[in-house]
Amino acid sequence: MGTPLTDLDELILKCRDEGARIHISEAVRSYRAGAFRSAIVSTWVAVCFDIMEKLRELALAGDLNAAKKSEHIEQIRSSGDVRAALDFEKKLLSFARDEFELLSPLQCMDLERLYADRNRCAHPSLIAEETAYSPSAELARLHILSAVEHLLQYPPVQGKFALNRVLSTINSEYFPKTITDAIQVLDGGPLRRPKDSLVRSVVVVILKQLIEKQPRAVAQRLMSALGAILKLHFTIYEAVLKEKISTMFRAMSDGELDHAIMLSQRIPHAWDLLEIDVVTRFQQYVLNAPSSSISAVVSLESFGPLSDFAQRRIKSASRKELSDDIFFELTPALGDRFVDLYLQSESFRQANEWARELISYKSDFNIKHVTRLIEGISSNDQVMGSNRLGDVIRAFRATSVVSQEAYDEMLRNNGLSAYAHVDRLDEEEEVDR
Repeated sequence: MGTPLTDLDELILKCRDEGARIHISEAVRSYRAGAFRSAIVSTWVAVCFDIMEKLRELALAGDLNAAKKSEHIEQIRSSGDVRAALDFEKKLLSFARDEFELLSPLQCMDLERLYADRNRCAHPSLIAEETAYSPSAELARLHILSAVEHLLQYPPVQGKFALNRVLSTINSEYFPKTITDAIQVLDGGPLRRPKDSLVRSVVVVILKQLIEKQPRAVAQRLMSALGAILKLHFTIYEAVLKEKISTMFRAMSDGELDHAIMLSQRIPHAWDLLEIDVVTRFQQYVLNAPSSSISAVVSLESFGPLSDFAQRRIKSASRKELSDDIFFELTPALGDRFVDLYLQSESFRQANEWARELISYKSDFNIKHVTRLIEGISSNDQVMGSNRLGDVIRAFRATSVVSQEAYDEMLRNNGLSAYAHVDRLDEEEEVDR
């Protein structure tokens, strides 16, 4: 049975800064040798070196406050002012927490305990006559773990500063639009070894921006960023989506449901994490979608969870709804509806008007549509007697969806021999004779 204790060698490898890693390695060696006071002192030194190095990095990134702190450290070092050094050390954790958000309040409390125990270990204080302070192995190990897990493994930017930096990167017009490239960009910044709270905040902000309907280029960048975060931090991404996405969609008005459904398709794993009331609302909306949303409904025919509802809505679409819209291509259900409306024409005028619609989309019909069309024409006198029947038959012949021979045979078998090429050639030969 495996031990639940974190491996100390793994903790060393987690340290981001080389200086901190050296001191934590020394702390681990002291711990293994039974020198627990030395382990605690080395751990505190690692914390100090790590915070100071983070300040330098932030200063280079343009943080003015960090630059002032770094200059102050250099002044103390060059002057050899011990009192100022002790005072700075005493305030180190508080400004790491309050001014730079490198630590949360609870994490700061853990490291304040480390600082207190370091003072007990390094100073000649006695807990009883001629008895030096002797920390336990468990306490030394806990301090090593807290230092690495709370601070040493993370880059210098966390909190609001890190969030703003990540969002600024994503919102740049030069942010990549492919997930592969986005991973390379984000993995080199604050999201390389982020705190869970940072990842959560980034995902939530991106979701809110997507819900607000962004220009296509912006939405594409946001989607690639989400895809990259999914790959880099799947567990946190999934947890945030499960917690937030249904709530966000519930807050959207009926007029925004087209956009909400589109997002549920495009955002990775979004549909699978929707709660049942949101799913039901989407289903009913598609089933009863207004005329202005017909194109959006048609696009859902290929989306499995809503395909049946989309097909049912398309099947009930009126002539006006379909003629008022423009479709880039006809889906199978939409093609069926176009054929049905033609074959159900109640007047010559309806047949002629709908013939124009059929011809305009002639290249999008498949062999099943053409077969149904030809087989149903003779059963409707209004279609048979319409002026544009010949135009329809010639238009579908020109598409080559069906071979010329098969098309002619289909026409003859369904009472439309007058439009078959072979029969017309025979008539011409009789006239010549």
